[in-house]
Amino acid sequence: MKRSTITLLIILSVIALLHFMFLYVFMWSGTTEDKKTEPVPELIPEPTVIMPDGKTYAPKKPVRAAPSATPAPVLPSRSTASSKPSTHLDYSKTVYSTRLFPGLKYVKYGILYDPSTNKVLWARNAKKSVVIASMSKMMTLLLALEKLKANPKLNMNTIVKVTPSSTRVSPTIAGLKPGETISMELLLKSMIIKSANDSAELTAEVFGNGNAGNFISAMNRRAIELGMTKTSFSNPHGLPTRNGDDNRASCEDLIILANKLLKHPEARKWVATKYMDFRKNSKGQMLRFKNHNHLLENKSCPGVNGIKTGYTRRAGSCLAASCKRGNHELICIAAGCPSYKDRDKAVMLLFKWGFKRLK
Repeated sequence: MKRSTITLLIILSVIALLHFMFLYVFMWSGTTEDKKTEPVPELIPEPTVIMPDGKTYAPKKPVRAAPSATPAPVLPSRSTASSKPSTHLDYSKTVYSTRLFPGLKYVKYGILYDPSTNKVLWARNAKKSVVIASMSKMMTLLLALEKLKANPKLNMNTIVKVTPSSTRVSPTIAGLKPGETISMELLLKSMIIKSANDSAELTAEVFGNGNAGNFISAMNRRAIELGMTKTSFSNPHGLPTRNGDDNRASCEDLIILANKLLKHPEARKWVATKYMDFRKNSKGQMLRFKNHNHLLENKSCPGVNGIKTGYTRRAGSCLAASCKRGNHELICIAAGCPSYKDRDKAVMLLFKWGFKRLK
């Protein structure tokens, strides 16, 4: 073979090799770029959860959902709530005026209800969902009593161990200490009478199988079952949350809740209790808790026998009150009041007006 022919073949082989290497590098680079631009799993906001300090937090930035994450409380959606039958109150003879007496205008949201006839005697913005603060503990107590009666292994004498996480909530508190023990009865009584937030948090953990989030989800499910369509819970105590996702309900919903709660003898007794002996302190002195419901001791408003107060800056002063005179009992919800004095005076006068109307 001639030398020129061999040289030509070598040149063509080199050109072919270079061409092949160029194509290979190009294709490899394209694959790498595809890997760089490959879609990543969709980022979703982490659900609001109850943290160890008892407050509710939501992250500022979205994170990938972790399969092993602690179960978070399930908040009811509007579609879920509206799909359930609501408990209808009778508004056929309701008075809506705020001029019945001076000071009633301070009750921004309220309702006066007669359980014996299912009639609403007076209302103002009663169907609007509002922040309810410690009135939330009515649901915490209701659900705890229902779960207690459904579990034969538990009773009022059951001893509960205090967890560190339950003691990291803000006042008002019973002063529980990590590692110590408390009876179920004292735990529930201190929650509803003293309005102790640490007792409420521990209650949620006990009946949530060690996780408060499980209990809060059950609170929301129970609200839907009862027909409380404007209600959502983010914690068991009613403390304000950093993201503003506070516990909410309508005054109408709270009437439904109060009606259900008062059917339990323990609850009816405790919400009417003015003072309770808690336990002895390190000095051997008995700690006595006072109920925050001042109307229980107000001689100008006879017959008040419950139920629960509440206050945060966003909620204002709130009160769910029951009052029995003769054979009649009325329930009043007042929320969004500028002070507890304005709230108490308005509720007291509403009861006076309501019982006169029943005669």
